[in-house]
Amino acid sequence: MAEYTTLPILQSVLYFYSGFFIPVFKEVSGMLLSLMYIVRMASGRVYGFFSILSGRGFR
Repeated sequence: MAEYTTLPILQSVLYFYSGFFIPVFKEVSGMLLSLMYIVRMASGRVYGFFSILSGRGFR
């Protein structure tokens, strides 16, 4: 009898956690991707700026 009572509880808990964690995981992964993109853009800008400065001779 114990198996029949614990299984729906486990299923509901798993359903709740999947319904809660999957959107959160998507949000976090999207934020991480955007952060990586912003960091890549900023590093590219900084690298280009320093290359321009070194090209002009301001070392």
